[in-house]
Amino acid sequence: MDKLEKIEIGFTQFIDFTIKQGQAKLSHVRQVKNQEDYHPAKDFWKAYRDGVREMHENGYSYDYLDRIAASAHIRKKSHYVEAVKQYKKYFKNRQVEWFDPGKSFWTFGDLAVRSTPELGLIIDGKKHLVKIYLKENDDRFDRWTINSALALMANSTRSKVDGDDVTFSVFHVKKAKRFDKQDLNEDDLIILEGEAAHFVELWRRI
Repeated sequence: MDKLEKIEIGFTQFIDFTIKQGQAKLSHVRQVKNQEDYHPAKDFWKAYRDGVREMHENGYSYDYLDRIAASAHIRKKSHYVEAVKQYKKYFKNRQVEWFDPGKSFWTFGDLAVRSTPELGLIIDGKKHLVKIYLKENDDRFDRWTINSALALMANSTRSKVDGDDVTFSVFHVKKAKRFDKQDLNEDDLIILEGEAAHFVELWRRI
């Protein structure tokens, strides 16, 4: 029997899988499996994510994000302007400091998820590892459906950052809302591994 291929996906791809139901899960796995290799030029939100990180890392004012939006390609501009507005709406009146988030990954059997967060932020005195989520405002994205993704962050193998005093966060930009998790229990792991096993099974079958 041929050795089974390793499956490597991004964290946002795993989040999208966990919040979908039924046929939509299968369609998502098929899309991920058949997509082209990543290229920065085709990454719609790369300049935005890079800009947010650069702003925090260098201590720039939030006006820096306005300049990122103003310089965006015409087909991206309105999306960037709205994303900057929502980001500033949430963070501008909070005390925020930067720290290096390091790198992280999570594995389960043949599945590997790149779980490195974009941001390491001390928000109002509390340390957070933050994943920026930039998809549309979907009502299915809530504290229940995002729990497995947060559990994955908490259970990841990471460099540089000790997880004991860290809160793991996904910031949904379009909702201007942060979803947090600090404590990880056995039920969280069971559900997370169930989602991962489901992803792998669908991948193998298509």
